[in-house]
Amino acid sequence: MGTFMMAYLAVWLAVVFYVGRLGVRQHRLQRTLHTLQERIQRDADQRESLAKSA
Repeated sequence: MGTFMMAYLAVWLAVVFYVGRLGVRQHRLQRTLHTLQERIQRDADQRESLAKSA
């Protein structure tokens, strides 16, 4: 019975670790997406500004 409990615990620890890693990767991806959206908006604003001044 002790071996079963240890295996059960090991599986749950692996699941918790995996979900935690997914959360970290999702957070990084969200930051990257936000940065890209800001760059796109900034570039669009600059192009609009240049078009108005020309």
